[in-house]
This record gives sequence, structure tokens and C-alpha cells, in this order.
Amino acid sequence: MKAYVEGLPEPASEACTSGAYAKKHNPFAYFPKPTAPTWCPQRASRRTYRRAACRVPVLRPNLINDGHDGSNEQVDNYLKSLIPSVLASTWYQESGIVMITWDESNGEGKIPTL
Repeated sequence: MKAYVEGLPEPASEACTSGAYAKKHNPFAYFPKPTAPTWCPQRASRRTYRRAACRVPVLRPNLINDGHDGSNEQVDNYLKSLIPSVLASTWYQESGIVMITWDESNGEGKIPTL
């Protein structure tokens, strides 16, 4: 597994915050170090994960693009820029699957997953 985390300052960074990045929303930062999945910054070009050799790439947006601090319009724009490049990737075309989970339910306990 490899995670591409938007706003992460550098690979495997221990930073608690950096711009719109927050460690508390990066579950990979809490895995024990000997067995930790690899996590690295998500680049704007998205070229790095498109050539990913891993079987399970995870893309983690920053606090704006995941809806915690951003608007629905910002989340929509992020997905509109991200999804076409994922669908065009070799990884996806070779039996990939895309799952999108959004946990901003205003306390209603509803967590949609597509």
C-alpha cells in the first residue's frame, strides 16, 4: 500500500500541520514504523501515483479538498481534476477500482461511499 497525501511536506513527515495538511487526518502516520505503509506527498501533476507499482494506492486530500475546511464546490473541483487522471492511469486500466468516502455529515452519522 502507498498513500499519496496532499500537502504532506515530505515523505513520511512527522509534521502535525503544514498549510492545509493535518497529521490527524493522515491515518498512515500512526502505523507502527516497522510495518508502516509508505506515505508521500501528493503532487499537483499526479504523475507519481499514475506510475505506482503498488496494488493499493490511497489518495488523501488536504483539509480544503476533503471538505473539512473547504466548501462543497472546492471538493467538487478537486475531484473533477483528480478522477480523470486516475481513470486514465495504467493502474486503473489494469483492474483498478476507485472508492470515494466523504465523512462530512454535520453530525448525522451518514458516511457516503461511492
